[in-house]
Amino acid sequence: MVNPLGASVLALAEHRIVRTFTGQLAPIVAGVLGVDGSWGATIGEDRALRIWHTADGREFARLGFKVQPKRLVLSPHASPALLAVSDDAAGVWLIDAREARVKWAINLDNGAPSSLSFTLDGRALLLTTARGVEKLDVSTGARLSELPLPDAGPAALSEDGSVLAVVAAGGYAVAVLNPDDGSVLASIAPRGTVTDLALTRDASQLLVGSSSGLFAYDTKSGALLRMLDFNRVNGLALLADGESVLVAAQETSLYRLSDGGKVDSFANFGISLVTSCLAPGRATRE
Repeated sequence: MVNPLGASVLALAEHRIVRTFTGQLAPIVAGVLGVDGSWGATIGEDRALRIWHTADGREFARLGFKVQPKRLVLSPHASPALLAVSDDAAGVWLIDAREARVKWAINLDNGAPSSLSFTLDGRALLLTTARGVEKLDVSTGARLSELPLPDAGPAALSEDGSVLAVVAAGGYAVAVLNPDDGSVLASIAPRGTVTDLALTRDASQLLVGSSSGLFAYDTKSGALLRMLDFNRVNGLALLADGESVLVAAQETSLYRLSDGGKVDSFANFGISLVTSCLAPGRATRE
């Protein structure tokens, strides 16, 4: 979990913070936890990407940027360990996480992306811009495809790549799409402004965090299934068990997806959740 002052690894079963990294020289804006749990990465307003060991919280690699980086996402594969970063000037970077080494960097011609995500196979990077949804080749950064969708906002891609949810209408609507052809599967008008999205592992449900709470929708019909939290949601992360979701709101809470019941509550960290959690008993806008 990350907040402006630090990045923390939380052991859910033990109800405790395992390690906190506070080495950023300015407020932290985003963070991720490595797939194997041995390392984490953060970016801050000091325009630096710092990579650190979770065992002792010590930094082992660093990369500086000329323009403020804003978003940070992690490849689903432990090897090679890759990070994608976007900045405020429409730059997108692919980085070797073990060495903080740039593999490629490009500048988009349609503005800074509002979200980044890797496909499940790790071969493509999906991003949303003011023009629509673009897919980039992870090996080269070349554009593979483009799906027109004016003013596309943050997005979530299902693990199997079959469903794409994209925030639209300035944060007041969500379009559920087939990412291959752009056909609309469902249109959702959530309560409040959308702050975060996540799709369940089987892509049957879309979790929408908003200024009015957390809501679960059926991805085929767009029907509201249940309400899980009634506070403003800062971030959410699905657990690897596929049955639970961790929600950062007025407090940090763990919920069952089956009935919306609260499993546990943690101290109020005032956080937004990172996009990666470890199994067992385990995505997002910054």
